[in-house]
Amino acid sequence: MNGFLSLVSRLLLSSVVLFFLDPAALARGDENGGPGIFLQGGLITSLVADPSGGATLFAGTGRGLYRTVDGGATWTRESSALGDRSILSIALDPATPARVLAGTESAGLFRSPDGGSAWTPASAALPARYVGAIVVDPTRPGVVYAGSEAGRVYRSEDSGATWVELTRPVDDLAITCITVDPSAPESLYVGTNSAGLFRSRDGGRTWLPRGKQLAWGSVWNVTLDPRSHTTVYVGTHDGLFKSVDGGETWGRSARGLLSLNVLALVLDPSRPTTLYAGTATGIYKSIDAGESWTALRQDLYVSALTLSPRDPRVLFAGTQEGVLRSDDAGAQWTPVPLVPEARRAKTALPLGRRTFKTATLPPIPILRRGLDSVPAPVREADSRVVRWRAAGASGGPSVARR
Repeated sequence: MNGFLSLVSRLLLSSVVLFFLDPAALARGDENGGPGIFLQGGLITSLVADPSGGATLFAGTGRGLYRTVDGGATWTRESSALGDRSILSIALDPATPARVLAGTESAGLFRSPDGGSAWTPASAALPARYVGAIVVDPTRPGVVYAGSEAGRVYRSEDSGATWVELTRPVDDLAITCITVDPSAPESLYVGTNSAGLFRSRDGGRTWLPRGKQLAWGSVWNVTLDPRSHTTVYVGTHDGLFKSVDGGETWGRSARGLLSLNVLALVLDPSRPTTLYAGTATGIYKSIDAGESWTALRQDLYVSALTLSPRDPRVLFAGTQEGVLRSDDAGAQWTPVPLVPEARRAKTALPLGRRTFKTATLPPIPILRRGLDSVPAPVREADSRVVRWRAAGASGGPSVARR
């Protein structure tokens, strides 16, 4: 019993809690054979659009990187050096969009000089194996920041060819996101897994925590208002927060936002009072700078969002069911599958009396979304049964496949 309670306590402190407490966050179909949690490519971990305004879009998944050059109509899996590695972060250089960086869950950083056609590992220059955050400085070509485990933050001044490690804001937790202030490029924000938000005003040499409300939580994203970079939005496992004084003070921005777990956030640059939030239960929209929110699509686990630079009415969402596209600012959504759907495998997840179905197993580990351990298979005496349980857990919820 103690082992079970310990596992439940860990789950309640992570974003994965909504999988176990909210059936709608798990699947939009159940015993009727509806879509499950993971498709052939796995949960969408990141989405990045070509900043030059082209129709190129990259989608990172638990089983590789996908690219479209026609706005999502067709997709190609980048299967050379990347293979089926879990992609956690993607960044394109605004000055040279053909330069693409992809951070993986266990194989370090990869670079592409030609828009994603060819990839080479950068692990010799960047020792980190886990790269959960990458950002290119929007005002200084070639300057790149990467975040890893144990609070490590790295900086490159040659588009990722060489790296130096900066001072760590924390010592034992993963960096989940990095944001550069375009109005003051030496000003950086970093989010952490369970230690809140930190800010540096000197390019990462020193760091200070920002906001008592954020001190212990997981920060998934930081977004700055392009009109006034002292207005900062932060999505966390405990809701959405807003600051109008550069992070000195914070207020909760949650009226109408039913989910506390804000995994993705984008701001319409043409209308900065319009924001979209991806949460563990769906997609929400605000047209008053985050004061109030309206649900656009529910019953989805939305882990990534991006707007088309060509037309901000075009919005892409990465979910547990793949990629969705909206051409009318979120009013209607259309699936844009990366690949033909895999044959589903039946799984049982103990959620009251309901049983849900998922697709390809096992679920991918996403440290930047709150998982602190990798699900590991445990084969029982009956060789037809494989149970997936958090590594090190002695009991509690598990997923079974026959």
